Amino acid sequence: MLRRLEALLQEPGRLWQVEDLAQALGTTPGMVRAMLHTLQRQGRVRQVALGCSPGAACRGCPLSGVCVRMGKGLVWLPAAQGGTRPEDGA
Repeated sequence: MLRRLEALLQEPGRLWQVEDLAQALGTTPGMVRAMLHTLQRQGRVRQVALGCSPGAACRGCPLSGVCVRMGKGLVWLPAAQGGTRPEDGA
């Protein structure tokens, strides 16, 4: 199931929240969080906080345009993708 989770996270142009991943994988949000934290410890994914401060330059951000549609919150990305450094906790 970890490989399926990683494959979902690598879909181009798609950002996932835990609840969406749980539904796609047919499991619980708690199980998805545990898998994500395992992948994070292995350096394979990272957590990114959405919602830049007003007036922030979005031009160079790989999440430009997507985060505006999703609003504030946390999403998970493959470790190789860009974005801002995640804050501790979730």
